[in-house]
Amino acid sequence: MSKKIKAKTLNIPIIITTAFSDAKYLYESINVGIDAYTEKPVDMMHLLQTIQKALLPFAQQKALLKQAYTDKLTGLNNRAALDRALEKNVYTGLILMDIDEFKVINDLYGSEVGNYVLKEFSQFLTIHNRDNWELFRIGSDEFTFLIHEHANKKSCEKTVQNLLEQLKTYYIYEHNLDIKINLNMTMGISLEKYNVLE
Repeated sequence: MSKKIKAKTLNIPIIITTAFSDAKYLYESINVGIDAYTEKPVDMMHLLQTIQKALLPFAQQKALLKQAYTDKLTGLNNRAALDRALEKNVYTGLILMDIDEFKVINDLYGSEVGNYVLKEFSQFLTIHNRDNWELFRIGSDEFTFLIHEHANKKSCEKTVQNLLEQLKTYYIYEHNLDIKINLNMTMGISLEKYNVLE
């Protein structure tokens, strides 16, 4: 049974309760994919501790995967997450976005203000995210919506126009410098299934 489970996924820990305690039996159990065991009669406290220990590596692995696929600055999905999503081929379109002249903001006000702008702009995009869409930061000042629902050029163009319209009145207020920073962005649509980022 454990071999069948492990053949389908390695992300489920398997714990057995057993009346056997000889080393050979336990060694064979580990070889077929058992992650932990507890002896009969079952002591509930010991069982709970065993479960906790068995789950720990899986929780750590999940945390590491989340870290690997998350942009540290904005908390959005990152480029690696997008590449993984594209490999699954379960999307129908992309909306690509690039902040215009972002380097000028960094040069004028410094990278700390630039980072603040990126975080605030990420929130702006998050507000305009939709169900069945995913938002990614894929470069310094580049973002994309990955669309999982049926998408056509007309609906994507409408979304792009709406975002550009919202940007006309949108600004980021930087408290320390007491300035309002307006942003413009270049946007593109791709409904291709292959080589969409080339």
